[in-house]
Amino acid sequence: MKPVEGWKALLEEVHLLRREVALLRKTLEEASSVEEALRRRGLRFAKACPLDALAFPPNLDPASEEAFYEYLKKYSFRLVLRDIIARASSFTGQDLIRFCSLEVVQGYLRFLTKSGIVQRRGRTYHLSARGARNFGETLEWFVAQVFRREFHCPALWGVRLLDVGAGGDYDVLAEVGGHLVCVEVKSSPPKHIDQEEVDAFFVRVEELFPALALFLVDTELRMKDKVVVMFEDSLKRRFGPTWKKAHPVTRLLDEIFILDGRICIANSKPSLVGNLGRCLRWWFSQRGLGS
Repeated sequence: MKPVEGWKALLEEVHLLRREVALLRKTLEEASSVEEALRRRGLRFAKACPLDALAFPPNLDPASEEAFYEYLKKYSFRLVLRDIIARASSFTGQDLIRFCSLEVVQGYLRFLTKSGIVQRRGRTYHLSARGARNFGETLEWFVAQVFRREFHCPALWGVRLLDVGAGGDYDVLAEVGGHLVCVEVKSSPPKHIDQEEVDAFFVRVEELFPALALFLVDTELRMKDKVVVMFEDSLKRRFGPTWKKAHPVTRLLDEIFILDGRICIANSKPSLVGNLGRCLRWWFSQRGLGS
């Protein structure tokens, strides 16, 4: 290796180490805030924020990560990225046009290639990160980033708790104004969500007892037709004939539904970020809490 190339490689390693240290410091700060809320509930924190399952490599530069976050605000980009992860080792632009035009896909691929998230091999592409099994973990990362960047709230994704039922796994936990908020994030459309997942959500909420719990489905399809029906079925089995009077599921607006003053069911139309904000606004307003 030539001296100049050696120095360049060394500088890149130093840059990567500095970024990893900064990320670790930030994660520890966020974990401390959320962990305090968990400790007050008698719960023990195990781990969070697994980087190896994300759709982008850990050495992604900050500017590209910021751009990636902004792209993830687009529903069509999330759909394309979901297909990319599913195909991971080999795909073309034509493989990704189920939900948007080839022109839009090519624009996304230009960004992904330039940033190093995707690499090109002749006529095909492949995902640089090898550990991404599905889009779920990256979507959890994105939702946690929304809390951090848009709402300025500490947030963790991929959280694992000790000695907790329902597996002890929580997609996103955030500390909002001194209150614990949890988000169950579903990357699949409603037709792929089953009753057991809704029942498990209720178990997780009972174990955690958050101030606010969100069941967020990344879809622009209606929630009333299936997801809300499954919630009502679960309530019926839990509370018997009086469930509808004691625990009604009501529409807040569009495809956002509310329950018991602390549970929101929402899709991502017209905006995932906007719908999260609407849920938080409702929660603050009905509790009479200030900013």
